[in-house]
Amino acid sequence: MLAIVAILLGLACLGLAISSGPLGLFLGFAALRALGQGSLPVIGTLLVAQWFVRYRGRAMAIVALGFAASNAFLPPLTQQFVTTLGWRGAYVALAGMVWTLLLPAFLWPAIARRSWAFSLTAPQNRPRRSKQAAMQTSPPLHHRPYARRASGCSRCRWPPARLW
Repeated sequence: MLAIVAILLGLACLGLAISSGPLGLFLGFAALRALGQGSLPVIGTLLVAQWFVRYRGRAMAIVALGFAASNAFLPPLTQQFVTTLGWRGAYVALAGMVWTLLLPAFLWPAIARRSWAFSLTAPQNRPRRSKQAAMQTSPPLHHRPYARRASGCSRCRWPPARLW
């Protein structure tokens, strides 16, 4: 999915570079918004959430820092591109940058499986627990914060308790 979105995002940048007229600009900006701001953050978050199990919180924090860093880094870079290359040349440069950065990220798992780096980045799978072991380690009902008994409310005093 990442490769498809990366290729389409680069094509959308090139489409904006050669657009002429309001319809071309509208379609190009719509494609940039849908692919760049809509699809890429979702795909990045989904890939990290599926890849990491044990340190998922840390990995998601690094992804969030990457989003913030790109929001800080890309506007001045784009402004520099527009100043030196013009707006059409800036979109061509951005298309090249998208393809240069995102397509190798798509190929990383295939490359990593053949090297030592795979052991550092492989999905960490949890051992499956049996149903009996899960039942023995689950907290009793009065320790669950969402239970009606733990909230100290009766059905008549607390309307959401009617759902139980």
